[in-house]
Amino acid sequence: MRNVAVVAVKEKSERVPSKNFKEFFQGLSLFEHKLDQLQSADCFDEIYVSSNSELAQNVCDRRGIRFIQRDDYFCNNIIPWSDVIHKVISSLPEKGDTQVAWCHTTSPLFNRYREAIRTLEANKDCDG
Repeated sequence: MRNVAVVAVKEKSERVPSKNFKEFFQGLSLFEHKLDQLQSADCFDEIYVSSNSELAQNVCDRRGIRFIQRDDYFCNNIIPWSDVIHKVISSLPEKGDTQVAWCHTTSPLFNRYREAIRTLEANKDCDG
């Protein structure tokens, strides 16, 4: 079974302009900070970024992270969030038994990915 991380990030934010891409801490944006956390966790088989942002695509290209282009239609505050999640998950080139960590740029303090994956794997033996 594979473990993958998904960062769904859009170009624009309506309440805080460019919140995902402006400098946040030590010269990094929220987006770059989250990617650093995910890459250093070293527990994911793949990291995907779903976005409509050319800037996000450029960052992914430099870091060797899989970028999935998301249509602007799914990057606004009108479409129900459940539809966005379905679209993003459906766009992943993964099999149905893949475990997905949905990783928000707006949760910069959470960084216990390796522990979360280990707990998930330990508990999967108890599911039967």
